[in-house]
Amino acid sequence: MEFISELTSDYFRQIYCGCGLYVTIGIIISLYLLFPFLFHWSSLFQRHMLFMHLFQWSFGFDYYNPKRHNMYGGRDFFLESESDGKIGVWHILPKSSIGNISVDSTSNDYDTLLKESGHPIVIYFHGNMGTRATGHRVDLYRLLQNENFHIVAFDYRGFGNSTSLVPTESSLLEDGLCVYKWVRANLGQDFKIPVFLWGHSMGTCVVVHLAADLCTQRIVSAPSGIILEATFTNMKDAVLNTVMTMIYRPLPGRKWILGSTLKKNDIAFENDCHIRNVTIPMVFLHATLDMVIPYKLGKNLYEIACSSHPEDNNSIWLKTFKGESRSSGHVFIWKEPDLPNIIQEFVSLCQSVNSTT
Repeated sequence: MEFISELTSDYFRQIYCGCGLYVTIGIIISLYLLFPFLFHWSSLFQRHMLFMHLFQWSFGFDYYNPKRHNMYGGRDFFLESESDGKIGVWHILPKSSIGNISVDSTSNDYDTLLKESGHPIVIYFHGNMGTRATGHRVDLYRLLQNENFHIVAFDYRGFGNSTSLVPTESSLLEDGLCVYKWVRANLGQDFKIPVFLWGHSMGTCVVVHLAADLCTQRIVSAPSGIILEATFTNMKDAVLNTVMTMIYRPLPGRKWILGSTLKKNDIAFENDCHIRNVTIPMVFLHATLDMVIPYKLGKNLYEIACSSHPEDNNSIWLKTFKGESRSSGHVFIWKEPDLPNIIQEFVSLCQSVNSTT
């Protein structure tokens, strides 16, 4: 009887283990298929996954006081968007202008310095996830401040302390135009001060689209140039080629599943179309070891820009960074020792181009 009992026990143990294995495999397969299913059929899920605006890592951040982030000579304020809501903005002064302000300085004092200091202005468009106060972005502001740039950094609605909503390409574009109009309104008719749009990752899509509109529609004067850091051709290419969707490359129909609804959901970000209408100088910054946005996507966009404007190839630059660390390729280009010289040379190029037009 003991022998039979042991056999029975082993039999049921094997069934239990086998069922457990099948259940585990079933759960893994279900989770594997659930993400692309939701990504394709749910526009809300798709927008949350691409913008990741709820992942702000902002615990303890003080948006109202840039000094808390070791950003001296800065102010925080809000702009009203044209449709609905508010946009949180930082204006950070050039290093040489910090001595012109005090704790009693008003917004008018900052506005005067923006217009009269004569230093170039960078409007920074961040990518997905995080806010204008995220660490690597603040490090870039500090570098630009030391190079005597004004920095205007903002959070799209849905990010930071701007009005809460689920973003779209249209909402990001509207917010970027709102900030750009504010800068231009402060400068008035003074077109000698160069204004640059600097975009990182998804922020480059807003920059390219906005620059294209400004160059063609002449809503307001176009910027002096654009700086595209870790850019890509379009959102479909970015989704299909990022390391984060690598596990879905064997999935049949993955291009249709992951890419066919982006345009309908207003998140297509077609840089490869819009850049054909950008007629101002541009510089592409990309690390060869970028594991988030592959280098080839940035290079492809650069080649499209060059082929679209063959007469302007001297004012379209590609600067490649061959860093040793794979983990620093996407967000730490600001650490590259050559970056300050590249930016200053690009400013000089834009000033010479604008002086002949």
